[in-house]
Amino acid sequence: MTTMQMVRIPREILRNLAEAIYAQSKSDEELSKALESLRQLPETTIGYEVARFVDTRRAMSLPTLRVG
Repeated sequence: MTTMQMVRIPREILRNLAEAIYAQSKSDEELSKALESLRQLPETTIGYEVARFVDTRRAMSLPTLRVG
């Protein structure tokens, strides 16, 4: 039986992936849709972690990544 283990993803990798998502998004609405799709993934996936990283940055009101 295979079990999934939680792996801590380095913050730099999460930041780079988040920036890639922002770069591909042409609008805030498109970005929101992309993040919502990532939130639907299992918690053990990189995509889910990226969405959580972006959500945390937004919640903390830190300087956000720019679209375009």
